Amino acid sequence: MIAPGRRFSFNITEFFSRFADPRNYDAGVGYNYNRIDHRLSLGFIYRPGGGRFSIGANYLNEVLFFEAPDVYSGDRYIHGAAAEVKWRIAPRSALLVNYSFGHTYYFSCNANVDPDCNEDNNAHRVYLGFRGQIAKRWTLDAMAGYGAGLYYDDENGPNFRGFIGGVRAAYYPTLRTQFFAQIDRQFSDSLFGNYFHDIAGRIGGLHTFRWKMYAELGFSVVGRRYAGLPIPGRETRIESYENAPGFVRSDTLIALSARVEQPFGRLFVVGARYDMIVDRTDFIAHYPGGLTDFGGFAKHVAMVLGAVRF
Repeated sequence: MIAPGRRFSFNITEFFSRFADPRNYDAGVGYNYNRIDHRLSLGFIYRPGGGRFSIGANYLNEVLFFEAPDVYSGDRYIHGAAAEVKWRIAPRSALLVNYSFGHTYYFSCNANVDPDCNEDNNAHRVYLGFRGQIAKRWTLDAMAGYGAGLYYDDENGPNFRGFIGGVRAAYYPTLRTQFFAQIDRQFSDSLFGNYFHDIAGRIGGLHTFRWKMYAELGFSVVGRRYAGLPIPGRETRIESYENAPGFVRSDTLIALSARVEQPFGRLFVVGARYDMIVDRTDFIAHYPGGLTDFGGFAKHVAMVLGAVRF
């Protein structure tokens, strides 16, 4: 961030990564979901007067690209904008209104010739809420709002319209330690079907040691519902589903994450991370030739990392 806390501030956030995932538990090396993920945010904040009131605006840009040539239908580009108005009602607490818009464009979508085409869409999210300190060692984020995911080119629908929001409470027993609990309801564009929405609960803790090592541990349970699954034999090469009434799929995701990071000087960081995700679902998809794909899975990812941060 440039000039943080001043009357005019500017920030740039870039997330660029390459992920590697198999298609399922018995897929060969050539059958994967390896992908490149780019996310950029350019932000501007204006604080008139004494700084109790602030206006923020962001430009958002995302690109998702799959390396396997037969997964081209998932390649997408998102551009959008976000705005936030914040009024500081106490030294460490504020009321705020937030709105964001994102347009998702799929590069290779031609529904007239490709039955596996994903649909372009617009997503709107608006929130009203509170963020700040409520007691000596407690903070609270409470946001409530409305979301709409609109799939204009999909004559069968469905679109998402409904409540979104969340509550996060954090306790600080020391200046270097935090414990938190969070519940929320969100929605997102989906590569399988039109969209999914999550109802999630999360707990975790963070600690910074005296020698500046950072450690984090988190656990979450997410109830996920995919809506607008492609119609078998018509909008997809899948022949039939099991346990997807109304072209809706339901999953329960259980996740555990742990990471440690140790900085060296002002620029260099080394660390390690472990993530476990278990997807519990009875959803099954049947493909031509008698192939069957079970929706549930368990995934373990361990990483050792080195980074330069400035």
